[in-house]
Amino acid sequence: MKDREIRKYLLEHTRHTPRDIIQLLNEIQKHSKDNPSKANIANAVRTYSTDYFVGEVRDELDGFLKSEEIDLMIEIISLIGRSRFNMDHIDRIKNTDLRFKSVDVNKCLKAFFNCNAIGNVDGSYITFKYRNRHTTFNPNSDILVHVGLRKGWNLT
Repeated sequence: MKDREIRKYLLEHTRHTPRDIIQLLNEIQKHSKDNPSKANIANAVRTYSTDYFVGEVRDELDGFLKSEEIDLMIEIISLIGRSRFNMDHIDRIKNTDLRFKSVDVNKCLKAFFNCNAIGNVDGSYITFKYRNRHTTFNPNSDILVHVGLRKGWNLT
């Protein structure tokens, strides 16, 4: 893998904030003795996702949503099992499981979007709030879970 490809790969797992980047680099350092191998980097990214990024995004959502709302929305997304989905997928789960009946999905998804847990996909164009601070959540577009959360939320 070329240096540019590695940098792009690593940045994709962050929200492009110094804190996220430093945490990821620290994980790579923990998993490597000298020059990190591809396996070291892959293991570090997995640990970063599960041990840091999931909790960091959850902490950011706290205050916008109640803890129960966060848990239920993450559970809905995890039950979908895919990193890219749409409102129909959410509605199917919400309509078949009574635990999710009270979830205000639009409110939750807007908060998830504003905290960079999810983005929108419109054709080949992907939008995340950290890439364009003026963008807003569009429930009519496909939804994409941030790559840094996928391992932590067990998504493909």
